[in-house]
Amino acid sequence: MKKAFTIMLGLIMLVPGLAFAASENGQGSTSGNTGTSSTSVDSSAASSNTTDATQSQTQTNNPSAGTMTQTRTETQIQEDISQATSQYTPKNSKGVEQRSAVASAAQQLIRTAAQVKNEGIGDQIRTIAQTQTKNQDKIGQSIDKAETRSGFAKFFIGANYKELKIAKDTLSENQKQIKSLEQILTQLTSNTDKITVANQIIVLQQTQLELKDQLTSLQSGFSLFGWMNRWKNNF
Repeated sequence: MKKAFTIMLGLIMLVPGLAFAASENGQGSTSGNTGTSSTSVDSSAASSNTTDATQSQTQTNNPSAGTMTQTRTETQIQEDISQATSQYTPKNSKGVEQRSAVASAAQQLIRTAAQVKNEGIGDQIRTIAQTQTKNQDKIGQSIDKAETRSGFAKFFIGANYKELKIAKDTLSENQKQIKSLEQILTQLTSNTDKITVANQIIVLQQTQLELKDQLTSLQSGFSLFGWMNRWKNNF
């Protein structure tokens, strides 16, 4: 009995110690889990930041994913304008006026293109402006050549339909580009840019109408075999 009593007393004294040890282990486990959870949150945050940075970079460099911004220096703008400078001087005063009007409109469009934040839209405006001046040179040359045909030659073989065909096709190309410019106008976000582009569209359209009238005048009149010349040049 005495021995049994001694064993029971030892067990009673041992229980509080086991309970304390278990409590310490529980706190350690909780602390360990907290550390793991913190590490997981930090990893998630880092992953999120990396994703945001990647998306931001994509939006900056990929026009289809976002707005691609541009910054053009005055030197670059002047280079763009020089590429839109007319290389041909028409022989008649009307042609000179038309060339001047188109060149001025092109310059305004190029400066506006440099201010547009979306580089894709800016490039489109710039390309259209430069093409308009080059096409104006082509039309001016064709009209000058067509006007040199004498009345006697026109009476027999008709107008110079070869050159008139070149001018007519170039006018058609210009008209398509002006239509594209009208669509671009709806994509601009700045009211100032919209007004500038709209004004230049009016100038280009007015020049188109004047050139069409000139072509109509040059092909008018009676000729004996003009129909054959017209058919030959698919006019």
